[in-house]
Amino acid sequence: MIYVQNKTWRTAVEPLAAFLALGILFYFSNGFFHQETVQLLAIAILVILFSSQYGIYSAIGVFVLSFLYRIMYGIATSEDILLYFVSREFMYETLFLAVSAVICGLYSTSRQERYKDIVDENTYIKREMGELTATVDQLNETKKVLKERLLENNNHLGTIYSMFKAINHQHPEVVLDRAIEVLKKDLGAKEVAVYSVNGDHSVLRLKVESSETKGRFQKSILDEKPPVIERALSDGIPYFRMEADPQNAPMIAGPVFINDQIQYLIVADRLPFKEVTNHQFELFVWFIRWLGDRLDHAVEWWNDDVRKKTYEGTGIYYPSEMQHVLSIYETREKMFGFPFSYMELSVLTVNVYELQELLSKQLRQICKIDVVGFDRENAKLMIILPNTNAEESKIVLERIKQKIIETKRVEV
Repeated sequence: MIYVQNKTWRTAVEPLAAFLALGILFYFSNGFFHQETVQLLAIAILVILFSSQYGIYSAIGVFVLSFLYRIMYGIATSEDILLYFVSREFMYETLFLAVSAVICGLYSTSRQERYKDIVDENTYIKREMGELTATVDQLNETKKVLKERLLENNNHLGTIYSMFKAINHQHPEVVLDRAIEVLKKDLGAKEVAVYSVNGDHSVLRLKVESSETKGRFQKSILDEKPPVIERALSDGIPYFRMEADPQNAPMIAGPVFINDQIQYLIVADRLPFKEVTNHQFELFVWFIRWLGDRLDHAVEWWNDDVRKKTYEGTGIYYPSEMQHVLSIYETREKMFGFPFSYMELSVLTVNVYELQELLSKQLRQICKIDVVGFDRENAKLMIILPNTNAEESKIVLERIKQKIIETKRVEV
């Protein structure tokens, strides 16, 4: 460890005190300390020590101090001072002290300079390390943010994949059911409903719903519609509920296009606003588009395959396919609590084509029948009435019986 004296006054005081102490010791001592060799050795030691300690400038000062000390000591001991300047021995001694001071001073100065360089370099390295540490910390923070963004993007891509996978079915009814599940899971909606829309957008009929509040959504929406639904149907894009909407209006409404026509309207309510960000709203908009495309393909497949499922030239299902459709409605009821009624009616002496004519001209004026099947072998008419409870289904069944009797005069 190199000693560096930061206080300049001590650089002058310490050598002065040392020589003063040495002079007092020599002056008041006898015998051994009066020998000139001993004095020269002590002076040389002090010169070498202080020169080595403080550097070249202090070495010069110490040499001058040693020279003055010898002069002062000679005066104090009543010696002839003039003889010092003509004495070869004194000159050699003085030269020896000067050379020793210079050599030791230069060596000390070089060491101090090297030490200073090392200190400066160490300070520079520490400063660079500090800046590097700050940069690394900032890089780690940026890395953390980028990682969160990446995870968010991965989660977003995962959400998109799961949403698209959920609605990737061929039966239109199943697609609608899965769409409701997606909106509840990924959008956080507590209440979701799907309305079928007629050609001029004047009538909306409840197709399927999932609601914790019984009767939350109207079974039919006629001319008077909430502004949020009017805007969604007129502009063909999703909208949030605004101040002009009544309190019972849905919080969000989005139209679903099939063959460039609005076929369905999805409405949702009780959304967690703090979680519904612009990002999620855009995701909802894209989901509505994907749902329309998926339903478009499902309807196209259904229309191509319906000949294998219905009697030729009619919309009446075979008994086997009717059981499959019934299982879909049963699953829907378990998932969403959406009620339906299933009825069977024995119809004698009526063939399927007469029944189709009766359904198209008469029965659909009595009730809105979504699904009809016919068992030709057992002469049994099968009817599924969505969103209809048991009491309502009994009334509908009696009306159907009466209408068949009045129209065909057949035994039922």
